[in-house]
Amino acid sequence: MYSVDDLPEKPGKDGNPTGYVYKGFFVLLPIDPRFIEDNPEGPRFYYSRCMTSRQMMIRMPAWNYTVLNQQAAIEIGSSRPMTNSIIDAMDITRNGYKELLKKQPQTDLQWKVLNLNFDAPVQLSSSVIYDGAGDAEVVEWDYIDVTDSKGQTVHFAGFRVARTDIQRVKKGKHADAPKISEDAEKLQRVQQQRALAHQQQAQAAAMAHQQQAASALVAQFTPEQINAMLAQAQAAQQKQAAQPNAAPSSNAGGAGGQGGP
Repeated sequence: MYSVDDLPEKPGKDGNPTGYVYKGFFVLLPIDPRFIEDNPEGPRFYYSRCMTSRQMMIRMPAWNYTVLNQQAAIEIGSSRPMTNSIIDAMDITRNGYKELLKKQPQTDLQWKVLNLNFDAPVQLSSSVIYDGAGDAEVVEWDYIDVTDSKGQTVHFAGFRVARTDIQRVKKGKHADAPKISEDAEKLQRVQQQRALAHQQQAQAAAMAHQQQAASALVAQFTPEQINAMLAQAQAAQQKQAAQPNAAPSSNAGGAGGQGGP
């Protein structure tokens, strides 16, 4: 969980940004998007709301997706063979759970709940920054995927909640609200972040190439040659400084040039 100070207020009645921002919190939670991909029509597998002004609830699947749906992969990936009793126990538990879901689709056993409690003077609100919060004070979340240096991707939900015990502040002028959907805005932000990351990687690669080229150039000369070239350049600068009124030579190829009339 991170403290932030730039959560934009939800758009005004005219649909345009108000230009005000709130302090608040950004809660980062690891998620498994396969639950959503398998069930695009619902339920809401990752859900949060402000239960009170000092309590934020986050609900998520109680089961691990792989354990629930890919037991064979677990058996193959085990560091040593699983015993029949372990496999049977997993089968019985998983099948029993799935049968329960068929009979009671709304059972609370499919969820685990995280309650975040805040001390005074904190006052939480989602409705001041999220137009879809409603009376339930539903908390908006962003989908975030991160690919590390080894090519492995991890997924997060980023929940945003504002503090109303601290007065909102004006933060510059804002352009009119973009005429695109909320989902398209999320995708656009991720694409912009990726483009910036690629640009930074390209700049770093170019700088590394320049450094390698410079090192290769320097490696062609011995320390004695480098010192001699530096001494020659220094002598030329001193000679030029000693003749401030010297006219430039018309013979560009001359070794010393003709400094005076």
